[in-house]
Amino acid sequence: MKTAFITSAIVFMHLLLNAQDPTPTVVSPQVLTSTFNRVYIGGRVLATVTSLDYNKLPNGTVEATTVLGYGIGGFLGLNISKNFAIQGELLYMSLAQKAKYNGNQNTIKLRYINIPLLAVINSNVAKPVNLNIVFGPQIGIKTGAEITNDSSNNTDTLITTVAVKPMDLGICYGAGLDFRIAKSLSLGLGFRGLLGLVDISDNSKSKTTNNYYILDRSKLKTYSGYASLAFEF
Repeated sequence: MKTAFITSAIVFMHLLLNAQDPTPTVVSPQVLTSTFNRVYIGGRVLATVTSLDYNKLPNGTVEATTVLGYGIGGFLGLNISKNFAIQGELLYMSLAQKAKYNGNQNTIKLRYINIPLLAVINSNVAKPVNLNIVFGPQIGIKTGAEITNDSSNNTDTLITTVAVKPMDLGICYGAGLDFRIAKSLSLGLGFRGLLGLVDISDNSKSKTTNNYYILDRSKLKTYSGYASLAFEF
């Protein structure tokens, strides 16, 4: 009887020890770093400088001076993988440049709603810091165009006119860094450029002999620095 009791106790202890698995579950580091959110949405602000092509005067040249413009808007993107995404944007851009000729100085102001569709190449969106390169087509819809004379004593007999076509088409390009500041929130800093493909100047309207269209065969070029916030889900 005593021997049977001891045998039963040994069998019970053996079963109890085998039921407890002391080996902890190990999650592969590759699994931890391979997850990423598919969809992201955010906002962007831009500081922008603009380059325009001007109509040459018979008795002088036009000197252009940089003026800082701005942009603001939002974007929506889809991560196809850790290294590639498709991104659409909607941006309001206020562009400006000063032009001096015959002793007179004018400021040209253009306003656009820009809609770029971009391919995004990422170093790795699952990492705390991600390098991105973007490029793709952009459509611009003109919302305004004006010119103001900044000279205090304007003696020019020419009537300066800025005329711009309603649409623009160009190639958008750029690069930036994304910094993950929270689990699903990233701060972006970078550069964005636009290379215009079509002539935006519109000289088709009738003009008098003293009317001067300041833009001529002008393809829009812009260079911007930006900051953005993106929420991932």
